[in-house]
Amino acid sequence: MSQKNILCSLFIGLLLLVACQTKAPINYTILAGEIKNPISDTLKLLNHNRDTIHTIILDEKNKFQDTITISEGYFKLSNGKEITTLYLKPTFNVHLFLDNELFDESLKYEGQGAVANNYLAQKVLLEESFGELNFYGYYAKLEEKKFLQLADSLYQVRKDLLAKQNDIDPHFKFLETKYLHYQHLIRIADYEGMHGYLTDNRDFKVSANFPDAFADINLGNEKLLGLAAYVRFLESYLSQINQKKIKADKELDFVMTKLSSIEEEIQRPKVREVLAYDVGKYDLNETKQLDAAYKKLQSLIQNEAYLKVIKEKYTAMKKIAKGTISPNFELENEEGELINLANLKGNYVYIDIWATWCLSCRREIPDFKQLQQTFANKPIKFVSICQKDTEEKWRKMLKEKALTGIQLFAPDKNMPFFKDYAVNSIPRFILLDKEGKILDANALRPSDPSLETILINLVN
Repeated sequence: MSQKNILCSLFIGLLLLVACQTKAPINYTILAGEIKNPISDTLKLLNHNRDTIHTIILDEKNKFQDTITISEGYFKLSNGKEITTLYLKPTFNVHLFLDNELFDESLKYEGQGAVANNYLAQKVLLEESFGELNFYGYYAKLEEKKFLQLADSLYQVRKDLLAKQNDIDPHFKFLETKYLHYQHLIRIADYEGMHGYLTDNRDFKVSANFPDAFADINLGNEKLLGLAAYVRFLESYLSQINQKKIKADKELDFVMTKLSSIEEEIQRPKVREVLAYDVGKYDLNETKQLDAAYKKLQSLIQNEAYLKVIKEKYTAMKKIAKGTISPNFELENEEGELINLANLKGNYVYIDIWATWCLSCRREIPDFKQLQQTFANKPIKFVSICQKDTEEKWRKMLKEKALTGIQLFAPDKNMPFFKDYAVNSIPRFILLDKEGKILDANALRPSDPSLETILINLVN
């Protein structure tokens, strides 16, 4: 064999040896388990934006096993109405067991990745054990000193639970430590506004010694964008800036103001993108400048998946623009009579979408009742639709609060009417003209004095 051929053979052999010894990095996790009393035959895996990224099919024995290509991070796993948080990363092989009738109490994990996920299951039970102490309607009413004592105490209990975990994934522990930290800071940051709102003291200000949640704020930590608490913390910071802008100029558009603040305050493109995406996904229905807001979102977002979701939302919002015919509904009132929008033609219609558990919804009730008295003899119908609730609680509150107007109960939170109007949060108010055309798909609340002026100009 010639020297040239020998060298060639050696070179090829070396390449084969390197190829055999080099393994491709694993970019998937194996998720398996068994569900007792499942609500549906599928499980949905959601990312931190709550977008569905994978659907898992249960077999005839309600078991499953799936290989999922993912990046490391927090995810949500849902079966029907039930949902839980997972921490997954490539190389994990996690087996979960749960009974949907007990859900949180029954959730157990085995296999690689079990320690982190069993901790998350324990954390849910810990949060539930706090009861009203962890409900903003309680803790935000407390005077400053007691509030801080409670906030610090709950934060410490959460940290203690994390510290007790043995053999936990180091990077997960780092992320969870950050999560708890920002969760605590959000509560500190929001206290002033929530306390003023809940106590009807809109001029309330915390003392000079109150901790500054934003003292060492990092507006550009791209590594923490998978943490909902970090993103929520940034949104809380921007919210305070937005409130000052709108207070100085009440003519500013809510959504355009949020997008402008993101553009002005956030320098890192990826952080900008995540914050802008949340505005587009959840708040686009609140703008009075839909086309301008959509154009601004396109300038702030490069991620194609994000842009697709925003485009779908924009297209849906165009269908409920001012002057278009309103989507219809047909629901039962407290007497069991079917009511739909066709029954109400010839009148202006003001719709309130609410729930008995929604504190902000309940706070609007006195002003809503007063509004109905003011326009009692005018061609306007006031409609309240209770959603995401139980009929028993709805009927109980009808009696307790002596609710008036047309009271309807929606047994399906996913009914087309809610989807068409992109109802992401409540309370939500909608104003229609006498022909059933939309005047405002995101109308003012009853507590806003400007609403009465608008209605007077319509009916007189």
